[in-house]
Amino acid sequence: MNLKKDPCYNVTLFRTFLYHDISVLYMGKKSGGYDISRGSYNPDLMPQGFEKELERLRLQATYFWSKERKKLEYFGLKDGMRVLEIGMGPGYVTEQLLKDYPNLEIVGIDINSRFVDLAKKRFKHDPRVTFVEGSVYSMPFEKEEFDFVYVRLVFQHLKEPLDALNEIYRVLRKKGKLVVLDIDEELLGIIDPDYMNWRKYNNQVSKTQSKRGGDRRVGRKLIALFKEAGFRNVELEAILAHSDELGIENFLAQAWNEEDIDWAIKNSVISKEEGEKQKALYRLFLATPHKIIITLVFVCGGEKPLYHNPLINK
Repeated sequence: MNLKKDPCYNVTLFRTFLYHDISVLYMGKKSGGYDISRGSYNPDLMPQGFEKELERLRLQATYFWSKERKKLEYFGLKDGMRVLEIGMGPGYVTEQLLKDYPNLEIVGIDINSRFVDLAKKRFKHDPRVTFVEGSVYSMPFEKEEFDFVYVRLVFQHLKEPLDALNEIYRVLRKKGKLVVLDIDEELLGIIDPDYMNWRKYNNQVSKTQSKRGGDRRVGRKLIALFKEAGFRNVELEAILAHSDELGIENFLAQAWNEEDIDWAIKNSVISKEEGEKQKALYRLFLATPHKIIITLVFVCGGEKPLYHNPLINK
């Protein structure tokens, strides 16, 4: 059998830093009662376990941070600002922000109570940060509290992104900045050599996530959403992460490995036959002398205008 050309497999070799794809398929299959009002991501349902998900998120937050920080600065982040971080998770990005901007005052909000508890424990002696549990659709903050709002890899999971933007607009100060970092599946990444039908598989993941209220094509919609919510000076940038630049090891650290394949077989996510094909493909990819993985994310920035337009924001 020529594994390079075999079309039968349907589970990704690379689990991408953007989303734990195999978990999307698993939860779509196993969790018929999923609450889409909470978004299409739930770390408590990750089949490989919560601790492994924490490690994935830690790697995701750090390996192209230098590029990410430059985009935040481009869109107006300055030390000393009062910043709202929406969907802060365990606080890994919070940690990066405070390392580079030690005088920030950061408030983090997340809908997941376990993430909030972990973040509070990690920063319990740091007066610069506060963490609260809550929804982006109805945040427990007063009007015009923040200079800068950062939303990282959250919008792809929201059923009502415009409602979220309207709420962000409410808590942002006039002339305040909003930055949203997220994906679009059509420009998500490249794997070379591609021993898998990446685009076909990614479409399968997208359909599953969509059923749970998410949208993996949100990247292309950000400009229109920002403008509809009343933001001005809206711009769209991108961050490109290439394994030749950042090191293949940083990408492989999050790779779909043989342990994960065994788990997928055991939990009937894939058949044993498909799993054995995946193991062979994984070894084939690792044996390739010059492996390339490229990922791309969109970064959209906008500003709350000095004067409120009641026709836009009601």
